[in-house]
Amino acid sequence: MGESAEVLAQGVALVLHELAQGEPLPAQVRLCGGGSLLPEIMEQLSALHWTDYLPFLQPPQFLRLEPDALPSVHDTTGLLTSPADVTPMGLAYQAAAEIEAPPPPSPTWEEMVQRVTSLIRR
Repeated sequence: MGESAEVLAQGVALVLHELAQGEPLPAQVRLCGGGSLLPEIMEQLSALHWTDYLPFLQPPQFLRLEPDALPSVHDTTGLLTSPADVTPMGLAYQAAAEIEAPPPPSPTWEEMVQRVTSLIRR
């Protein structure tokens, strides 16, 4: 396996470990971005024994996330066709949601005191 694919596989394992927090992980893991297009990465990820060290109930299936799986992002150009395009599409969607969302309410004085108190007690 190429060095780039090995580093990416290690990164996927680290992210999955962080996401799990002791809870079972889903049976399907979808990858996006240019790294998911590395020829060896899907083979390497599928060959690892994930259930030995992460809380998968069954060996996971690794799939590429394609742009057409994001129906909320409309590509009027027809140019966004690769898993490498999913990352900027997701960022654009998040940015649009941030612009449209009302700001969260400011915490009350009591809520701020409770937060500070809970931080001190840790």
